Amino acid sequence: MDLPKPDPVDPPPARASSLADRIGAAWRGGLPAVSARLARPMPPRVASRAEWIGAALLLAAGPLATLLLANRLTARAEAATAVLRERVEPRRAAEAARLRARAELAAMLARPGPSATVEALARALPEDAVLRRVARGGDGALAVEVFTPDPDRLRTALRRAPELAGLRETGQAGDESGLRVRFEERGE
Repeated sequence: MDLPKPDPVDPPPARASSLADRIGAAWRGGLPAVSARLARPMPPRVASRAEWIGAALLLAAGPLATLLLANRLTARAEAATAVLRERVEPRRAAEAARLRARAELAAMLARPGPSATVEALARALPEDAVLRRVARGGDGALAVEVFTPDPDRLRTALRRAPELAGLRETGQAGDESGLRVRFEERGE
């Protein structure tokens, strides 16, 4: 009796050979000269002094080249930064001046005007006091000079006015008819 034949097995689908497959085939024997040379043992050899020095120089060349390149790039970046600073400095100074002027203007606008200041002084001064001078400095500080026979009464009257509470006595000079008392306000 004849046995039935087994079903033929389909071969695996053919796949495109990859670069790794081709290199492996060449290594296994596709290139006889290479495989023969690799199969032959190489005689042991001691490297010469020049070869050791060359290898050491090659090993040191990488970090040295990196260091030199980094220094050069740093110098270029610093030079570019210096050029940009020179270009930006006038703009920065102008912006700072603009901000200072704006702050001074805002402080000046926040204070009462000259007529309101003189009116507040007139309301606060005792009847026997005479206003001699009122001025506002560049920093916005108010300076007042008052002639009075009684400076203590003047000081008390000025302390009672809330808009003049910042005035501090800075000096006085007198004669037989009375005293000239100077008051100044601290600038804001």
